[in-house]
Amino acid sequence: PVWITTVLPPGLTGLILAGAFAAAISSLDSVLAALSQTSLSAIYGREKLEREGDGPAMVRRSRIAVAIWGVLLSAFAVLLAGAYASNDNKNLIDLAFGMVAYTYGPLLGVLLAAIVPFARNRPGLYAGVAVSIALVAWIRPELEQALRACSLDAIADFLAAHRPTATFAWFYPVNAVITFAGACLPTGRK
Repeated sequence: PVWITTVLPPGLTGLILAGAFAAAISSLDSVLAALSQTSLSAIYGREKLEREGDGPAMVRRSRIAVAIWGVLLSAFAVLLAGAYASNDNKNLIDLAFGMVAYTYGPLLGVLLAAIVPFARNRPGLYAGVAVSIALVAWIRPELEQALRACSLDAIADFLAAHRPTATFAWFYPVNAVITFAGACLPTGRK
């Protein structure tokens, strides 16, 4: 970015920065749309979505879900900005892929559960998503830093001492399997 803003002519600088912002917004709206769709699928079920998916009420619900996910992810980003500022490891690639690990793995697991006909345990699916997010929070350093910021050093020390080491690339398949396994658990109903 320094080279773009200092060496290139102003018009070209503007075009390159506009392209970077457009790519970022494109990625963001794709994530919001996917989270909204999977949330509505989990809440209403595939049959109801197929039956009422084009209706104005479902469009309104979809927009509300996008707004809710936007607010949640924005709040999460604001909370993690402080954690990143106090983090010793300033690797932006690890941060970027680590942050999306909170949602992409569970999102893939929900997609697999929607495709496979025998994965019908909705409470198990929710539990799988929660366990996946908790696993990422345990392995990533942000939870420890947030606990230290809240003066909960004993809990932060315990988590740090028992934290496994894993790269962000493992979060996606592991969390997808955990989420999918939750949806495949027997429901106990006959």
